[in-house]
Amino acid sequence: MDHTPVLNDFFHWIPPQDRPTRFGPPVPNRPVEHRRPLLWITRKDCGLYLVNDTGEMLEWVIASPGGFTTIDDTPVALNQGCHISDGDSTTAGKDTSAKEGCRSYRNVAPRAAVLLDTYDFILDSDYMLTVTVRVKSPSLGLLEFTPVPERGGLAETVLLWENDDHNRSIEIKRLKQSP
Repeated sequence: MDHTPVLNDFFHWIPPQDRPTRFGPPVPNRPVEHRRPLLWITRKDCGLYLVNDTGEMLEWVIASPGGFTTIDDTPVALNQGCHISDGDSTTAGKDTSAKEGCRSYRNVAPRAAVLLDTYDFILDSDYMLTVTVRVKSPSLGLLEFTPVPERGGLAETVLLWENDDHNRSIEIKRLKQSP
């Protein structure tokens, strides 16, 4: 299946209390979410996308997929991604997806979504999958997000809220910028 690597102004954040259910209108008495996400991931078909709601251009984004499975109760790492060393921006903007399994983008516009990974609903359903996302932004600096792996791949997750809060199931590293 062909996936568009960059979607401009395609995804729009809808707070959980305003989301319709599969049966119709929103569920009453849902907790109200007043925060606005700056960076969040979501799925479209089999593609996993990072949405830039920061209001500024991201200098670069690098995504490295990974995860694990178990074989006879022994965990086996799925090192699908590329190695990203601390503060290294040399791979940003280069097409490394074919040879190393990672995807990189330069100058990600506000309201744009970039493809991080693709999942197969059948073949990936037995794997615990995640993706490490490294982002460089003028106001946020250099950040690395690693969500906890989920069976069959990640679902919609907010990586960073406007008040600098984040989900406890996401490891965030603030990295030093290289000179």
